[in-house]
Amino acid sequence: MPKYYARFFFRSGRSGAARPRTIPRHTALKALLIGLLLAGPAWRPAQAQAVVPPWEVAVALGRDQTPYIRALTTDEAGNLYLAGFFYDSLRLGDQLLRSRGGRDGFIAKWNPSTTRFEWAQQLAGAENEEVITLATADSSVYLTGTFTSSSVRLGTLLQAAQGGTGDDNAFVAKLSATRTGPVATWLQLIGGGGAVLNTLAVAAPTCMWGAPATGRCALAAPS
Repeated sequence: MPKYYARFFFRSGRSGAARPRTIPRHTALKALLIGLLLAGPAWRPAQAQAVVPPWEVAVALGRDQTPYIRALTTDEAGNLYLAGFFYDSLRLGDQLLRSRGGRDGFIAKWNPSTTRFEWAQQLAGAENEEVITLATADSSVYLTGTFTSSSVRLGTLLQAAQGGTGDDNAFVAKLSATRTGPVATWLQLIGGGGAVLNTLAVAAPTCMWGAPATGRCALAAPS
């Protein structure tokens, strides 16, 4: 194995003139390492630290069962709406929902001013239901989702399915805000046989556009 050497200059104590002296490279490296260790953290380059904004609020959703969040949106007042589905039961603050089948859909409103859930609405049936998308306009909330039950209930509205039990039925619905909570204004089926509405936008209180997986892309909202 070849030997490597490093040349260092040392001053002579007698004349003060610098004269070179050759020492093995591994000895020079050891000396450099010892010097760096003795220097401590001062020699280390500064590392950029990522700025992490602090959490304003953190809320636990559910206790025994964790809900599945499929959609989030806000209104002009800054209220937060979240929706998805849950199994067995779901507690959101003072609101308690219990599933009536395999899984039930839900939508809830969070008020950041009071840091509490104002209300929670359930989408219930004997089989499986879920809310997929949300949109807000004025004081109303629009939602889409699917259900495989023979019928589904949203508030006081009851909607029968198209096709047999077990087929996916896509729907769009509207909730209107009142002083005592949300009121289900209407619920309209988009289609059965596996139809799924993945996006939703509200251009005006009387007109909506969606993008269902079946290929339809325009909807006229019921009056």
